[in-house]
Amino acid sequence: MIAREFGEYFGIAYQLFDDYRDLFSDEKDLGKTPGQDISLGEVTLPLILLFKEYNDEELEEIELKMASLSNDERLKKLQAK
Repeated sequence: MIAREFGEYFGIAYQLFDDYRDLFSDEKDLGKTPGQDISLGEVTLPLILLFKEYNDEELEEIELKMASLSNDERLKKLQAK
């Protein structure tokens, strides 16, 4: 039972770390192009936490603005937040 719980919590911690790195690491350190989760439309915990700061109207405006940006521009905007 303890090993299973350890594995579960370790997996969750690693996923959080990986989500953060996808937003804030450079390609050299990450080993892949940063922002891939965003470009695939995946909603990760860092984005969920960011979304909680805004109401529905503000989120709709942000979504429209982000849709007009390239993946690199989106990533830079998110990193600035």
